[in-house]
Amino acid sequence: MKRILVRAALAASFAVTALGVGGAADAASAAPVHEDNATQDSMASVGIAADTAWATGPRAGDGTGDGAWRAYGNTNPITSSSSTWRCTKSVGAGWNINAQLCAVRSAFSAGAQAAVIVRNNSGDLVSAEAYAELWDDPHGEEIASWACGKSGVAANSWSVCFGHTVPYAFPVFAWQGNVTALGGTRYFEDRTPTV
Repeated sequence: MKRILVRAALAASFAVTALGVGGAADAASAAPVHEDNATQDSMASVGIAADTAWATGPRAGDGTGDGAWRAYGNTNPITSSSSTWRCTKSVGAGWNINAQLCAVRSAFSAGAQAAVIVRNNSGDLVSAEAYAELWDDPHGEEIASWACGKSGVAANSWSVCFGHTVPYAFPVFAWQGNVTALGGTRYFEDRTPTV
């Protein structure tokens, strides 16, 4: 059913190739997030943010498969993005490690993807892996799912696990994601707001 739904959405959506945005700007880690983000206060309070990797991650025709990690150093990924983000509240994923599950809509509203943000506030390199699902809001059907294998998240930095960009014009949310760091897995209990 989900492959049929994705193919129908692809046919209904106009053709979208790379929805790239420019490189990340150097923004202070404490910079405010977008005003329209439903989780602005929770994200700002824990220093978590996100970005869009529309042109940097791998692509798949049906939006399923491997995701891709993107490191941001101490640059706030949300403030360097022109996309719209809807994220869960931040959860602890280990000592000085925080994470959020997000649904991301491109600046042109034609593409969407799921993302898992990992903020390492420790002074050590930390290994992390993540999983996320993107869901169609009106129908409650899973559109796609992605996993990012183990990757190092540098000390005092952000890294984001991005799913493939799915050309999808209908409302979406991310749900049932998880992050594994420091030997333990943390599941996101809530779905993201719709984007």
